[in-house]
Amino acid sequence: MIQTLVPGLYNDAWYNGKPGKPGFLNDKMSYVVGIARIRQLRVKSGTCLIDAVFQAQMEDCNEPYSWDAEDQTSYYAPGWKPANQNSSYNFHCSAWHYKTTADLKTRPIMGHLALYRGGGYNTDLSSSAEEAYSVINYLKSHQWVDKYTRAVFVEFTVYNVHSNLYCVANLLLEFTAAGGVLPFIQLLSTRIDRYVGNFLIFVLICEVTFVLFSLYFTYREFKRFLKMGLKQYLAEFWSWIELAQIGLSWTCIVLYGIRFALDRHTKNNFRNNPQKFVDFHHLALVDMLFGYVYAFVVFLTSVKFLRLFRFNRRMSLLGSTISASARELFHFGIIFGLVFVGFSHLCYLVFSRELYKFHTFVTTIETLISVMLGKFSYVSLERTNRVLGPLMFFFYSIGVVFILVNMFLSIIIENFKRVKNDNDLQSNEHEIIDFIIDQFSNWLGFKSRSIFKNRVVAEEEFAKVKYKRKKEIDQAQKLKDRVDRLVSLIKKVHFDINEDEDFLRNDGEVTYLLPENQEESYP
Repeated sequence: MIQTLVPGLYNDAWYNGKPGKPGFLNDKMSYVVGIARIRQLRVKSGTCLIDAVFQAQMEDCNEPYSWDAEDQTSYYAPGWKPANQNSSYNFHCSAWHYKTTADLKTRPIMGHLALYRGGGYNTDLSSSAEEAYSVINYLKSHQWVDKYTRAVFVEFTVYNVHSNLYCVANLLLEFTAAGGVLPFIQLLSTRIDRYVGNFLIFVLICEVTFVLFSLYFTYREFKRFLKMGLKQYLAEFWSWIELAQIGLSWTCIVLYGIRFALDRHTKNNFRNNPQKFVDFHHLALVDMLFGYVYAFVVFLTSVKFLRLFRFNRRMSLLGSTISASARELFHFGIIFGLVFVGFSHLCYLVFSRELYKFHTFVTTIETLISVMLGKFSYVSLERTNRVLGPLMFFFYSIGVVFILVNMFLSIIIENFKRVKNDNDLQSNEHEIIDFIIDQFSNWLGFKSRSIFKNRVVAEEEFAKVKYKRKKEIDQAQKLKDRVDRLVSLIKKVHFDINEDEDFLRNDGEVTYLLPENQEESYP
């Protein structure tokens, strides 16, 4: 902390010796909102049992961090001594006083090793580098960090005026029961001040438009629900999309109001106490959650554009293929899930102790998915276990990557062919884009070049899309017509037969007639 944290957290002099402006980071660009805070979480002593064989050699045993094992003693004397052994305290004694999550108004944080409470033993650094050095030296001299320490947090918030971004920094050092240290960094960048700059009016108009559209679609779906009834309304797929979009839209509006209220409350705390730590984590989390929900609203809105292509036979192939293959995909999913979960348990139990990519069951699943995509280091797996590593990789590649994945593709392809053949019988006459272009061209007075050029379209024809099937041809009648035509041509070219006479009256036998004036001569 003395060599890295304090020199970077406070503004030093410029290269020419001119003193830096107080309140900024050492980069001279970002302003520290309030001051930084250091917080510690500890565990109780003697929380685990020592085997009888080693009790003579070991005094105590300490567990890894957990909420049950956390030390929540309300007050300690300096050096983590009981409070009644020392009655002389100075201003640094807040570092030995435990405060709950409600007292500090913080939130739990998920690190690499555990989920940590928002409370703990904390102390604020000063607004000057000299006082910050004094606080850290005091804590170091009294062994504020010892073998019972499991987490040390450094929390502060900076603001960059050039990008209009707040960055809520949370630097965490996690201490294992074996004495190891793992760093964890969490940076939440957010744009809290939205109505600044040249786009102030534009942003405000967009937000008001979003609220108005939410009201309109809510009213429209409510009328549609009353008209169709509950059972018929919920039976349609797009009704669920509409409900999800409306629900998420109103969730965005509620989160926007919560963020606005937290913004005013947090900034008022900073104005009233600029020399104290001000927690922006709640505000940054609400803003981040607002962004996530808004992203899903945009996604569902983009999905709804697929409805515009329902008149196009080719664009409807995707939905028809999925619907046709739903039953087969369901049974395939059961088989794939059983095989995949089996390989996941195998890899987790074998490699979790030595490979970080398999240290939890969730990360094991993520790693095996990466193997299917071809993003995996086989060398690390082979080095871990030269027998089980290659065997697992070989059987997983054969069983999942080559067999099951190709079965999935085969199901999709076969159903796609079947659906495509069925859709070939449908006419592609009602193209919505051509219809829009045709109507727009007619409105402007231009000659239409669309497929509706030689067609008079009535309004009632588009009330419901109708598809025409190809006209069925009687092949027997077609053959008879062609035979009759052939017989007629033969009669005209080779035989002297009137049109009224039957060519096949003698079962196809023909009598050749000689001219009357022709005499036969015999030798």
